[in-house]
Amino acid sequence: MAKKGYRVAKEIKDEILAKIKNEGLSVADAATNYGIHTGTIYNWLGTKATGTVSVLELEGTPNLAHSF
Repeated sequence: MAKKGYRVAKEIKDEILAKIKNEGLSVADAATNYGIHTGTIYNWLGTKATGTVSVLELEGTPNLAHSF
């Protein structure tokens, strides 16, 4: 029988995502540190990124890259 899933508290999820985005923590290290599957974290990152523009996309656009 498969292990039943569980929910990660919003505060923990936000903390993990902040460390990845702001402190440069790798997804693999975050998964190990918090005991969460890497796929789950990548899903969170994809969900948070929906409808946003990455810095890499802005680099080639004059004026927009410096307005943020």
